[in-house]
Amino acid sequence: WRSRCHQFSRDWDAAARDAERALELAYEVGDELCQAHALFQVSLVAERRRDWLFARFNAERALALYERHGDILASARILNNLGGIEFLLGNVSEAEAYLLRATESASRAESDPDLAQAVNSLAQVYLRTGRPAEARARAQRAVELLADRTDFREELGNGNLVPLTAPDA
Repeated sequence: WRSRCHQFSRDWDAAARDAERALELAYEVGDELCQAHALFQVSLVAERRRDWLFARFNAERALALYERHGDILASARILNNLGGIEFLLGNVSEAEAYLLRATESASRAESDPDLAQAVNSLAQVYLRTGRPAEARARAQRAVELLADRTDFREELGNGNLVPLTAPDA
């Protein structure tokens, strides 16, 4: 949790130290779910630092642990991040594959906010790769999912912006 707090204040060094310490402690006690959570935080910090290969490495490790323990919601969240990382690395087809898996997992977990985030991420990939019609459809779906959620205004805003920025097909 401390790592997440440091991330909110953009203190990446402190966030990295706390995430790495959490990972060490999780290994010491042999708790794989705690390891997965710590690996997720390590990955997030690496992503913010633009160390995308290290971010992907740790996210993949976290995903394997989440899947081993049947944590569908956490899997959906890390799959969404992996999709973003792959896109940043220029691997569009891998990004799409991860994001489609994220939407499936979030749907199975019955989490509309996580589904909306994955759908919005997919809309961004479509928008940035010249597929405006697909981007619009995904963004509109995200907006529908978040219509009554005041706690996800940023994501709702992202969904509303895609149709405005997508050129007409």
